[in-house]
Amino acid sequence: MSERPDLLQTNELQLLALAVYRQLLLLMDTASIMGSGHLYHDTKRNVELCKKILGSRLLAGLERGNDERRILQRRVKEFQDLMLGDEN
Repeated sequence: MSERPDLLQTNELQLLALAVYRQLLLLMDTASIMGSGHLYHDTKRNVELCKKILGSRLLAGLERGNDERRILQRRVKEFQDLMLGDEN
């Protein structure tokens, strides 16, 4: 019976880490777009900590989300290039 609370705490920790991980990825994207190197690198350290908590099994499932994030980043970059092209 004492194993059950530990399992519950582990699952809760993983869910929390997953939520934090996703928010940190958004923050990293924002910092990158804004050109804030310090915020980007500080956030990246926290992302690595979340990855350790989540473990490789859960991270494998997140790769699909990362692919979607890369597509969004590319679209943002294309939009920025288009806007800068209009100004020149």
